[in-house]
Amino acid sequence: MDERALRIRDAFKNCARHPGNEGILITADPNDIAAVGHPDCKAVIWQRKLAPEIQAVFGNLDNEKIALLNERCGQFKRNSRFDPHNASSIFQERGLFATPEDAALIGKDIENIAAHTANIPESYHRLYGWFHAKFSYTSDYHVDLISSLRVATVYIGRGFRYVVDEMADADYTAANTKNELLPEAYVEQNYTLDVAPAGYVIAYRTQNDGRRPGKFQGLVHHSPNIGASESRLFFGMDHVHPVYCPVT
Repeated sequence: MDERALRIRDAFKNCARHPGNEGILITADPNDIAAVGHPDCKAVIWQRKLAPEIQAVFGNLDNEKIALLNERCGQFKRNSRFDPHNASSIFQERGLFATPEDAALIGKDIENIAAHTANIPESYHRLYGWFHAKFSYTSDYHVDLISSLRVATVYIGRGFRYVVDEMADADYTAANTKNELLPEAYVEQNYTLDVAPAGYVIAYRTQNDGRRPGKFQGLVHHSPNIGASESRLFFGMDHVHPVYCPVT
């Protein structure tokens, strides 16, 4: 067993199991994000708290500034070679925050997340982008189609809402064959849900995970309801060339 496989195995052992699904792991140690590379892991939730200085930066953003940030970050969605390990310099160069100090602070936070997730795939990422929400909206429950591993965190607003029950996999697979999603009302009536609040980091499988053919791997989730007076800012990284290690 090589070094990376050992890291995955040890992280998998260290994590707590979600009481509703043993494939969803919970940890306070960012090094345990490596467990997402384990074949029996669907998601790892790193229960971190945002530093007060980071909260202050985002707390000063109104909807207009969030919209501008979203627009400027949108260019990265088309850049498959964005390097999150150099986020601080990129954000400062492109003036994505009010001051260079703010850009450096948020960039360093993203670099920290990237450093802990680089244990699993090769260091080749794609920046998924930023969301902003000025108006009320919701979405049906779905599984992300892109890549096979996504790492995300919410900086402002309501957290990441996901389905705990593994039985939802079969329902989603059936709906997906008809190019449909799972309606919000149906999911919330029939399944157990949980939320990774703002600040938490979640690494999770998407629909294109082919490690175990015939077994659905993606995490069923949705964007939560946002009121007209609310904002939500989401950051995500996709690993476009993940490398999985056999773990025994």
